[in-house]
Amino acid sequence: MAIPTKDALLVPWANNFSARINASGNPYSVSAVRASEMTARTMAFDEAYGVLMTNRADGTKAESQTANKDAKKAALLEMARELYAFIAANTSISEADKILAGVHARSDKNSVISAPTARPTMDVVGVVTRRVRVSIHGSTTTIAKPAGSIFAFVYTFVGETYPSDPTLWQFKGAATKSAYNIDFHDSVVSGAQIWVCAAWVNRRGETGPVSVPVTTHIQGGGANSAQMKIAA
Repeated sequence: MAIPTKDALLVPWANNFSARINASGNPYSVSAVRASEMTARTMAFDEAYGVLMTNRADGTKAESQTANKDAKKAALLEMARELYAFIAANTSISEADKILAGVHARSDKNSVISAPTARPTMDVVGVVTRRVRVSIHGSTTTIAKPAGSIFAFVYTFVGETYPSDPTLWQFKGAATKSAYNIDFHDSVVSGAQIWVCAAWVNRRGETGPVSVPVTTHIQGGGANSAQMKIAA
């Protein structure tokens, strides 16, 4: 896949890419200085995009916020494209690691790769203080992921009713295994209701339909944190 340029898609791609090249022991050969700069540009764009979406939701004219978002996006794409090209051309980096970072892996030009069509099935396994552990799998708990999918993008929302607008969900990373831990910041109040959903991703970075969101509560108040329900 190429780097997505649509804002709603660039946010999760950039967050995942930045996390991968900054991880301890990562195989991408990106210097710590450049990896940190990529994180800074990602956070700046993320924040500017969030402010713009909030203003639009409130019905506020947002010309200045749009200009700020576009400037932060341009700076992010400039560095992202340079690092993307470096990783894509580096033969010492495995195809699997390139895929995890959202970098296009070369394949047989005659092969056909379809976007995922199945929704993941999700379960809340447990909640310990501010960490929610979920299970993401295929049609049964014995199927980790459908054929052609390499991981799942995970998203969360804090509130009593989850939104239909995908831009209001927060990207929480790429789950490469069925079991996945989600840590919530201290700013999320104890007892708050949270929602989690996911979408399968193929090796071209194409996503499938989003799962039915599941919900639970952060420990410290509210409903029993061990309970979970699936949205209607």
